[in-house]
Amino acid sequence: MGLRLREIRNRRGLSPQQMCARLGVKADRYRKWENGTNGIPLDYAVEVCEILRCSLDELLGRVIPALSSDEQLLLDLYRSTDARGKAAIMRTAEGEAGVEGQSAGDLNAQAS
Repeated sequence: MGLRLREIRNRRGLSPQQMCARLGVKADRYRKWENGTNGIPLDYAVEVCEILRCSLDELLGRVIPALSSDEQLLLDLYRSTDARGKAAIMRTAEGEAGVEGQSAGDLNAQAS
């Protein structure tokens, strides 16, 4: 299990300088987090996850049941868009699944 900070930051298209500015930390400190020289304090790890729109598990490299590349791409797209884009993604997914007009509770009941 290793910190995946650099990988996720690159995937989100942010530079180390942008991360430093958003976190309010010096470049040397941030670089040590990315290199694994120093551990990242929990309060900063939570803030990093908010900025990068990822979970602590993902940041820490904790292996969770793998998503297919298509599932991961869809998740990344969903996380990176605004509320309007998320609504469009959901409408499309629900329409493809033939569940338009059903509430989340209806869908959960069907899945049980």
